[in-house]
Amino acid sequence: MHKKIIACITKKQSAGSSCCKNRKTVLFSHEYQKIKKILYFYNMAELKLFKASAGSGKTFQLTYEYLLLALDYPLAFSHILAVTFTNKAATEMKNRILQELHLLASQRESKHLLRLCDSMKRTQEAIRHDAAIVLKALLHNYSRFSVSTIDHFFQRVLQSFLRELGLQTGLTIELNNMAVLDEAVNRLFTRIDSDSNLREWLISFAEEKIELGQTWDFHHNIKELGQQVFTETYHAIGSALQQRMHDKEFLKQFMSETSVRCNQIKQELVSAGRAGLDLIEKHGLTINDFRLKERGFISYFVKLAEAKFELPNKTTSEARNDVTKWYSQTSPRQKQIEEIYPLLNPLLSNAIEAVIRHLPYLVSAQIVRSQIYVMGILADLSQEINGYCRDKDIFLLSNSSKLLKDVISDNDTPFIYEKQGQYYHHYMIDEFQDTSQMQWNNFMPLIAGSMSENHDNLLVGDIKQSIYRWRNSDWNVFAHKVEEAFSSSNLRKIGLKVNYRSAPLIIKFNNSLFDHCSSILSSRLAAEMEEENMLSREITTIYSDAVQEIQKSHENNNGYISIRFFKDTPERKWSDTAIEHLPEVLQSLQDKGVALRDTAILVRTKDDGRIISSFLMEYGQQHAGDKYRYEFISEEFLFLTYSAAVCMILAILRYLVDPDDSINCGAIVHLSRDMSTIKPDQEPTFIDPCKQAADIIKNAGFISPSVTTEQLIQMPVNEIIERIIRIFGMQTNEQEVAYLIAFQDRLSEFQLTRQNDIYSFLNWWEENSSQFALSAADEQDAIRIMTIHKAKGLEFQAILVPFCEWNLDNDTNPTIVWCKTEASPFNGFERIPLRYNKKLITSYFKDDYYREKQKAYIDNLNLLYVAFTRPKANLIAFCKAPEKEDFEIRSISSLLFSAFTKTHTGKDALKISLTDAWNDEEQFFKTGTITAKENKTVYANEFVLTGLHISDRKREIRYRRYGDDFFVTDPGITHPLNYGKVMHEAFMRIRSKKDIPAVIQALVFEGIIPEARADELTQIINKYLSLPDITGWFEDGLTIIAENEIILPGGATMRPDRVIIQNNKATVIDYKFGKHKNEEHRQQVARYCEQMKLMGYTDVKGYLWYVRLQEIFAVNN
Repeated sequence: MHKKIIACITKKQSAGSSCCKNRKTVLFSHEYQKIKKILYFYNMAELKLFKASAGSGKTFQLTYEYLLLALDYPLAFSHILAVTFTNKAATEMKNRILQELHLLASQRESKHLLRLCDSMKRTQEAIRHDAAIVLKALLHNYSRFSVSTIDHFFQRVLQSFLRELGLQTGLTIELNNMAVLDEAVNRLFTRIDSDSNLREWLISFAEEKIELGQTWDFHHNIKELGQQVFTETYHAIGSALQQRMHDKEFLKQFMSETSVRCNQIKQELVSAGRAGLDLIEKHGLTINDFRLKERGFISYFVKLAEAKFELPNKTTSEARNDVTKWYSQTSPRQKQIEEIYPLLNPLLSNAIEAVIRHLPYLVSAQIVRSQIYVMGILADLSQEINGYCRDKDIFLLSNSSKLLKDVISDNDTPFIYEKQGQYYHHYMIDEFQDTSQMQWNNFMPLIAGSMSENHDNLLVGDIKQSIYRWRNSDWNVFAHKVEEAFSSSNLRKIGLKVNYRSAPLIIKFNNSLFDHCSSILSSRLAAEMEEENMLSREITTIYSDAVQEIQKSHENNNGYISIRFFKDTPERKWSDTAIEHLPEVLQSLQDKGVALRDTAILVRTKDDGRIISSFLMEYGQQHAGDKYRYEFISEEFLFLTYSAAVCMILAILRYLVDPDDSINCGAIVHLSRDMSTIKPDQEPTFIDPCKQAADIIKNAGFISPSVTTEQLIQMPVNEIIERIIRIFGMQTNEQEVAYLIAFQDRLSEFQLTRQNDIYSFLNWWEENSSQFALSAADEQDAIRIMTIHKAKGLEFQAILVPFCEWNLDNDTNPTIVWCKTEASPFNGFERIPLRYNKKLITSYFKDDYYREKQKAYIDNLNLLYVAFTRPKANLIAFCKAPEKEDFEIRSISSLLFSAFTKTHTGKDALKISLTDAWNDEEQFFKTGTITAKENKTVYANEFVLTGLHISDRKREIRYRRYGDDFFVTDPGITHPLNYGKVMHEAFMRIRSKKDIPAVIQALVFEGIIPEARADELTQIINKYLSLPDITGWFEDGLTIIAENEIILPGGATMRPDRVIIQNNKATVIDYKFGKHKNEEHRQQVARYCEQMKLMGYTDVKGYLWYVRLQEIFAVNN
């Protein structure tokens, strides 16, 4: 039976691939879709796991896999969900899919065509035919084309469950967690007066800090640990732990218990130290009589007696049970030491064992107690955050995964996702290495459900490019969790091994470098842990697929690599020397034909980017006459806060709120001097900045007797800002126009969700301004300066890393690690948030410390990998040289130096020898020649925004009265304001005299005139159109153009009332319904006639008709 079904399906497949010529229906019938499901037990669906290293054609492969699924039948695309992690990546994927469908459908060349034919067993004609059908269906059902970010998908699902979650519709999505945290902390402190438990807890916290010699101010501690409330680690901990942290009595009991136990241990260890010292003194010896004196093992007793507890060092450990380590060969007290040895050695052994036994408890208690007070208010802080978001109708984006997890846990998974209106068969997740544990938990049931119905799914990622752990991403999901969730029979791992981006020399260099660097870090971690284990081996495992193949079309070994090392000197830092070499490198690239737009400077931090930007700006100004160019686009200089105009606007707004703020007034004076739009009457002295600022604002006319400060403050903030821009002439400053447009866009965002007053705006700006920046066009011919994180996914002909130096560990940054132990009483907490530092090594949380260190090593090595795999052909980096030969590998620079100088491996077809190109005397690595690409790209012409239109609302807005519709109560007189409007409307609609009744009826029907006035208006119009001189203008059969605009060069328009066209003859008529004549009226008609002649009409006549005066004037040009 099953063989018959399979044969039936096979037959339909072949028919489906060959009968495309005359097909007008869907590719596969509904019955066939049902039969396919029977094959579930015979043809299990698979989950494809693509490991895509840098430049391996990941997007190309994703497009192919999408087409493979979408071409199954016309609406298959509506059952495919493809997600990635940025809007830019989602847009790129959408465009690539649409582009390939268009190429296939339009009979043009597509690199996917042959593969699709082979995989789908269809002819080229069938594939192209199907692509046309799918493209048409997709464009007609574009809303079902689901390629989006993972956050967007989760939010869309949550929108369906707002009522169940107790949330309101129309919530504002909030990305700025720190602003919410600040508000929550403020709300928490306002509870101190009413909440006695909270007050007592914070007082105890302050007292504890004072006892430890620290400042009593705990705001920083609360905010530092409070950030954990937004992490998935905090969201994932059980409610029992959150309640325990909220239980102040439990925490007090814990503090009391650990305090008592620590005092007992300290007394025991101090007594052990004193016992040793007393015995030494009793035998007439001193510390100096023993080997190495105060640096030797004997000082261990001194440290214990002084309550300085630490594990024994190597010297102390070796001296234990070995009397020969107690004295030197020339010691005159050798005999006395040998006599005391049987008595003192047991004391030393006992002391060492006591320290080894008790030190983990002491250190654990100390570091936990340092966090316990903040832990005690995490739950309170979480409640305040939820309350603030509820009051302000805010939805935190960081909460989306948790809320969805809560919804899923209580419902049937397919129902959850069907409720939001779509049901997906296939899931494609890009950048999977950046998925968080909670996001994976939400997606896993979907993928499992899809596969249970025999649908394929795929995941694409590369752990080597996982650099967003601070955003909850967890590469362990990619490395381990997928294999744990799905059996090997359903999981198919596919490696994309060919690098299509970089030149062969770049590929070989990176193959060699990261093979060595991963081995070095693995060995270093193993040495630190004093054993090789899974954590250390995992580093090399992650980079085991780092070796990439070279595409066949790249036959030449072209490319260029230069890594230079600079030393710190007493006179200057290495970074100052490095940055001075930057112009030389840029000049060399330009000499070889590398365009500015093909060059990128990558930095680790925004501060580094600011330094580079400032240097290049100053250097470019100093060498403006050179043949070389140094224009750049930097994120730092794209921020709105960099704009002088924006800063001036904000300073004036602050002045309205507080005119006595001398710092802000000084800013106004400084900005007014620097801006070309307005300057103070004299050079500012800053002796009395408030008076100078007041004079500047007053002289500009911003504040005057007619427009006071009080009146301005009451105005909507957008009107105040427009007034500032207009009065200070900012709208004509070409350098500021782009910033002002972006500023107004942000102002519009503010108005959508906040109260439109000056106070609310200033508060909102302070909270969010650090995120506001301009968007730079990719086509602009300028160097890009960006962080390595921003560069991920991009490629450039030349990459420069001028400050290739950052720590391998995170020990200098405030990092929180959620630790766990089985040791009592610390096992009373499921997890404990502790600061990451070396103290954890001697605590019960040693394993958590080394796990975090391993992740830090991988994070920072991945940053180097992302930076060094961006170039197509040229890689240049500046590094810090080690200060001594026997250096410790603690930074990226020292890691690179070690790779170049201490690895002596040979080269093969896919690698190069790192030592062969190393110049030890000059301390640089250099190989290859600078390579430029053939630039065939045609870029759009650039244009400059020369001005910004800012209207004067006071002049634009007028009140208009429409009393008695359009007529006054006196039946013999019409209202002069509306009379002309009604008559213009009527004359525009009248083509000939016979149209008058229909036009009047239409005006009544539309409410333009009252029915009681219809007869009166009919008589008036008949009277006017009966004049002998104009009867020819309202005859049947004429070509009439009434009230139509003439578009002039430059975009301006003019609008004659009536134009009669007869072949090349044009008659222009302009009506005037007033009682006053004006020369401007004649000139207006003359301009109409002139334009008609320019449009090609040879015989043009113009007439000015004063209708109420019954006078007609011919107008000549």
